[in-house]
Amino acid sequence: MPTRLNPYLGFRDNARQAMEFYQRVFGGELTLSTFAEMNASEDPSEQDKIMHGQLETANGYTLMGADTPNSMEYTPGGSITISLSGEDEEELHRYWDGLADGGSVTMPLEKAPWGDSFGMLVDPFGVSWMVNISGEAASSGDGAASSDEVNEARSSGADEASQRSASGGEGSTPGAGQGAEARSSGTDEVSQRAGS
Repeated sequence: MPTRLNPYLGFRDNARQAMEFYQRVFGGELTLSTFAEMNASEDPSEQDKIMHGQLETANGYTLMGADTPNSMEYTPGGSITISLSGEDEEELHRYWDGLADGGSVTMPLEKAPWGDSFGMLVDPFGVSWMVNISGEAASSGDGAASSDEVNEARSSGADEASQRSASGGEGSTPGAGQGAEARSSGTDEVSQRAGS
């Protein structure tokens, strides 16, 4: 499987409707997993929310999305993370190292509960990325990220993106913080693996 790059959209309580809309527009196969199905939240009001949605089209498009947890800030239109996933460990580590240079790692690239290596970072321009190296290829790190650690990393990523944008610090560009907050959960990849 080649390395894939695709957008990951954040929503507030309407990810199911949004992903079903995109399916009507683009066609393809849609898989949806709720927070309850993946034991990703103890908040009763979040059980039916979408923890991971993935649309795969005949044209080769991949679009992912999820509801933002209640505990996290949400800005409509400004919640996107770019996902890199695949089996080529060397290639993905090279991308990871390049994106992290001058940026901020919000979750180290290490072994995740679903058996892959997974990490999240905010690049020097305030853009949020997540990298997933598939199962057998994944060999970096020993620890497993808990859902609390994932949510903490998501919050840290959002704070980092906001600070970079507000301060106009090194590597920031106009509007760098817009659309760059770390909204996607590491546990989103759990659903992806479970649904495939």
